[in-house]
Amino acid sequence: MAGLFYSAVGCRRGSLWGFYLARQVETRFEGRRWSMPARVYSDSTLLFPGQKINPSAFEQKLRRLGYREVDNNPTHPGEMRIGDRSFDIYLEDVATPFLTRNSHPVRIEYRKSKIRHITHLETQAQMPLLELEPEELTRLFGQERERRSLVSFEELPKT
Repeated sequence: MAGLFYSAVGCRRGSLWGFYLARQVETRFEGRRWSMPARVYSDSTLLFPGQKINPSAFEQKLRRLGYREVDNNPTHPGEMRIGDRSFDIYLEDVATPFLTRNSHPVRIEYRKSKIRHITHLETQAQMPLLELEPEELTRLFGQERERRSLVSFEELPKT
């Protein structure tokens, strides 16, 4: 009979310990639900011959996408060269639910604010459509969904 009593006490303690641990895990991770930033992206940008284009606005769009200007022909993903009537862009690899593309160089030629040609520079093929990757609009943090800017330690003000 004593063995049955001790077994019941042991089961009760084990159950209480299990509930305690479950509550500790729940409490610990409940506050971290939004510790990862939510990223908000624009739709992808479609370009095609005949489309109106504002060259300065398009240049700014490329810069926001992370493309950097080079003096010579772009040879690496993320580079661009701006000509008088053209943009040479070495496109980045893209993998989204709706778009998968390997990096490659293209030239977008325009005249009188209209795209004339889009050329795949490795194959010299004319492209009827080019889809640029979505632009990250913002990152939201925390339950309040506040916007934060990530900075390195070196960027912090000296006090």
